[in-house]
Amino acid sequence: MKGLGFALITVFLASLYSIFAKYLVNSLEPLAIQTMRYVLASVVLLVFIYYKRRLENLKAVSARHVLFIAAISFFSAFAGPLLYLYGLKFTSVINSVLVFKMEVVITSLLAVVMVKERVTKHQIMGAAIMFLGVLVTISNGNFSNFSLNWGDVLVFFSVLAFSTGTVFFKKFVHRVPAEDVVMLRNIFGALFFVLASAFAIDYMEVIPQMSLDLVAVLLAMVILPTTIGVYCFYRALQVSKASELATVALLTPIFTSILAVAFLGETLSIWQLIGGVLIIGGLVFLEVHFRKVRPRHKRRRNLKLKHWHH
Repeated sequence: MKGLGFALITVFLASLYSIFAKYLVNSLEPLAIQTMRYVLASVVLLVFIYYKRRLENLKAVSARHVLFIAAISFFSAFAGPLLYLYGLKFTSVINSVLVFKMEVVITSLLAVVMVKERVTKHQIMGAAIMFLGVLVTISNGNFSNFSLNWGDVLVFFSVLAFSTGTVFFKKFVHRVPAEDVVMLRNIFGALFFVLASAFAIDYMEVIPQMSLDLVAVLLAMVILPTTIGVYCFYRALQVSKASELATVALLTPIFTSILAVAFLGETLSIWQLIGGVLIIGGLVFLEVHFRKVRPRHKRRRNLKLKHWHH
């Protein structure tokens, strides 16, 4: 029961991220938002490292693994988050969270190529159901005169970046403690964003735009989904099974859609509802399949739904 509580809190806080992000991108550049978010999150992490005396743990990570973590950070802590926010400028929160659920499929496909995982007919069927759901969602049911929304395309590319980081993690640094990887990943992400924004963002223009409500939302994004959310995720993993957490994570699109309707005034169309049912249905189909095959493959490296960066 305790694990379920942490899992539900994790999913709820993760759902808040897109709500906060959509509010911020209406007034600020995505690059500036992510730079400030990662710098603030890194400060919080460094305080945590000092308080928990984990600095020695980070020093023990080999130089080779640090380089791999830097590469992972480029995809999952820089390119992925940046593309997602640029996508949110041009699409709805509901669309973005539904398209993002394709991460399970993309990660599995990349794992086939990079980690040599075997793809099954059940995975293909689940992927087909989810792809149909995404197609229904982004087309809004208008199949005869279908045109891509660039926001949805950018969100899809952010999924590709996150999935690449996940597979790199599994292939190269899966033996490094996940907490240490997350800490280094966020620190590297902050460095990448600071370097990029130094050439593209004039903070003398950004700072005057930071009204009290924008500052409050930015701080809430850092404290709730980025800091407390990650803590609850690992606490949930400690007291419950990863498969149970993955199942609860299926509620993310539902929580996010409700919050988007309640706080952003978005409307849920019948086609988004149908697409969401298909996507979640595909995820449930995959999760049931993974639970059946998992006992027979305990020794195999398995990515599946246990995505470390969530």
